[in-house]
Amino acid sequence: MTDKTLHFINGSYTAGDSGIVFENISPVDGSLISEVYEGKQAEINQAVAAAKAALDGPWGKMTQDERSAILHNVADGVTAR
Repeated sequence: MTDKTLHFINGSYTAGDSGIVFENISPVDGSLISEVYEGKQAEINQAVAAAKAALDGPWGKMTQDERSAILHNVADGVTAR
């Protein structure tokens, strides 16, 4: 069974409405990593609405330096994996 990569929108994972997937192929050896659900207009609209709403919460009240530090920590976690 192939793993499927979902969208993460507004704190939840979703396949979206289209059900269309594309293959995520490893550039190293050409193997199939996963199938990724294709984002259509509905998913884009939901993601944009969630991002705009986040600006009304704690994220929007942080300074640029505070947000940058969080994103650097996320990048460090990705690199460590």
